[in-house]
Amino acid sequence: MPGVSRDASAPLRETIFSELHFVAPLADSRLLFQNYAAAAPIWCRGINVLVPQPTQVPDDVMQIRKLVAPALLLGAALAQPARAQSVLPLSVEARGGVAIPTGDFDDGTGLGFSVGGTVFFRAAPMVSVYGGFEHAQFTTDDDDDLEGLDADITDNGFRLGARFDVPFGSLTGVSPWVEGGATFNRTSFNVSDDESGASVGIDSDRSVGFEVGAGLSFNVAPRISITPGVRYRSHKADFGDTEDGPAEVDVNHFTVDLGVHIRL
Repeated sequence: MPGVSRDASAPLRETIFSELHFVAPLADSRLLFQNYAAAAPIWCRGINVLVPQPTQVPDDVMQIRKLVAPALLLGAALAQPARAQSVLPLSVEARGGVAIPTGDFDDGTGLGFSVGGTVFFRAAPMVSVYGGFEHAQFTTDDDDDLEGLDADITDNGFRLGARFDVPFGSLTGVSPWVEGGATFNRTSFNVSDDESGASVGIDSDRSVGFEVGAGLSFNVAPRISITPGVRYRSHKADFGDTEDGPAEVDVNHFTVDLGVHIRL
């Protein structure tokens, strides 16, 4: 058979290249061409067909990909819990427990109880500011002057402060917390006679005090935690002037209580 010139082979070259380009990826085009050439007639096997070479990725681009890929994966993993959290940075907590007088307030005052409610606003990932109301009530020790009468001491008021949560909950389900703030309380001494139904109460002026506390937070549901804790509260109750001078009492007590924290 007569030979084929270089110029005459141009259409055949374009046909082979077109088939290679659309049938197989560029990385496999050389292997495909070898198979194609082996099955072709002898007279066309010597034709020089240009096969595109795979594009080589520079080393610096590969290094950047190796650094960026783990960061993207980590960001995606951290974004999953964030989307599961509440949109509102608000939570509420109800607490109740035992109130234990201490210091001078322990003289003539017995054990009591404490209940309260608080609203928290998440100001930072580990810091919340709070505001709430708390009521504590104490019994009185036996006194001859109060024989036959019911007497108790109440201490209630507002609280405002900040709570710091240590972020261990995502790993262990338990997170320590500490809090501190100011109180604005009033102390009352109440006496009543069940037989006559008469009662009398003496109230102090409201005064600013402080509170500190610490505890643990146990996650029991996606938005609910149990928060046992111990807190110390202190303020000075001013009952006004008497014949013996100003009547002031340092009201100090510990509270050992249990809370239920709900994230909205």
